[in-house]
Amino acid sequence: MSPQTDPARDTRIHTAVKRLPPRVRLALGWLLLLLGVPLYILPIPLGLAFIVPGVYLLCGASPALGRRFATLRRSLPRLGGKRGTARGGRRRKSAGLHP
Repeated sequence: MSPQTDPARDTRIHTAVKRLPPRVRLALGWLLLLLGVPLYILPIPLGLAFIVPGVYLLCGASPALGRRFATLRRSLPRLGGKRGTARGGRRRKSAGLHP
């Protein structure tokens, strides 16, 4: 299994982030977000590498932002990596070549 899909690694990263004090998570999240926004307008959007972890840290440190992001994930299932419909209905079968 590659390191990017290793569930144990994801759990270790999540636990390490949760151990940080909330103020540190907020400060680090805002710093990454502020660095990522100007870098996003470059021809190669390097800012995404800063924006995604920044939002992750902010959602964990701010309950209001976490709730707002959870609502967004429910309404846009592709954002959370889930497949199916936005309202939790049955999944549609793919019309592609894969079974």
